[in-house]
Amino acid sequence: MKVPLVYLELAQPGSDPHSPSKGILYRDPQGIPAGEPFNPDVGSEQWPFHESFLLQTEQGIRLADLHLLDCHPRQLSSFEREQIDLVALSLKHILLQAQEHRQTLEQLQSQLQDSRSTAARYQQIFENAVEGIFQTTLEGKYLVANPALAHIFGYESPEDLMHNVSDIGTQIYSDPEQRAEFIQRMLREGQVVNFEHQVCCKDGRLIWISLNARTIYNDQGDPLYFEGFVTDITASRQLKERQQQLEEARRESEHRFLQLAENTQQLFWITTLYSKELIYVSPA
Repeated sequence: MKVPLVYLELAQPGSDPHSPSKGILYRDPQGIPAGEPFNPDVGSEQWPFHESFLLQTEQGIRLADLHLLDCHPRQLSSFEREQIDLVALSLKHILLQAQEHRQTLEQLQSQLQDSRSTAARYQQIFENAVEGIFQTTLEGKYLVANPALAHIFGYESPEDLMHNVSDIGTQIYSDPEQRAEFIQRMLREGQVVNFEHQVCCKDGRLIWISLNARTIYNDQGDPLYFEGFVTDITASRQLKERQQQLEEARRESEHRFLQLAENTQQLFWITTLYSKELIYVSPA
């Protein structure tokens, strides 16, 4: 089969079917000089010979049209048509593969965009969270820290915290034994919930925190690192301690009152303000 010009007219999904893209597959430099522009109008007088072959899927969806053009009238022989059928079959296979690759690429691009959007949302949550978020090595060095964690411990930024703290057990925990207890529970149970302990801030202040964490393992079941959340509970802890002190003071006051009232030799009683109902009468 020998014609001066062979080109492929592709059917672009979603585009105007009347203006498909065209690609030259073969151009005879003797029949059509390289400098001569290609006229896509197959019905023009420039191409007295024109044969087109439809390339479509098994479902009848058009993939492309294969065009053979010549400046002189002619007829295709049976052998040439068999050759064209083989070429068309190969082109169809290539086009289907290209279509599959394009769809796969579009899916990957969509997944990548979704992943980027999800990552941006998680990054925003991480940066703006009120709780401290962390990842640490088993040895006690920070891998990840958010701004809230740095603020809780009195550091200017996560970078400041991670750069200056190389041993959490001795630099953050006020009692290193509690760090050892935390690690034992994390390795034994895989997590801790509401683990309250006292920590030392950068400026030396002691505060109370509540820790929720879990152990992250590799595929072989070996522990890789710890991750979790930290909440500053200093205010609530102080309030709880103050309430306990007030309760102890109340009980002590009642105890002293009863000792005084029950040991006095004078008549002593207590009534309500309005009904004058007796609430207490001393033994005397």
